Amino acid sequence: MNETLALIGIARKANKLLYGDKLNKSIKTRSISLVVFTDDASERSKKHLISQCEYYQVTYLIVDSSLALSRAIGKENIKVVGITDEGIAARILKTKRNEVG
Repeated sequence: MNETLALIGIARKANKLLYGDKLNKSIKTRSISLVVFTDDASERSKKHLISQCEYYQVTYLIVDSSLALSRAIGKENIKVVGITDEGIAARILKTKRNEVG
C-alpha cells in the first residue's frame, strides 16, 4: 500500500490529481484515468462512486484508509481522488496488484 500511496502523492505533485467537484465532472466526461476512494468512506458514497465509475467505464480502486490517503496528498479528510494521467494510473494499478498477490 505504501508504494500505491507514494504514486498518488507523485500524481498530486505533478498536478495530475483531482478531488471534489472537478472529480465528479471528470468522471462524467471520462477525462479521468483512475478513481481512488477509501474503504472508510460512507457506504452511500462508495455505492454512488462505484455506480458512476461503472456507468461511465472509469477504473476505480479502493484503498484502506482516508488518513493515509490524506497524508499522501497533503490534505485533510480526503476520501476520494482521481488520477488524470494514464501512465501514473497504470502504475498504481500494477503496484496494487503486486501488493495483493
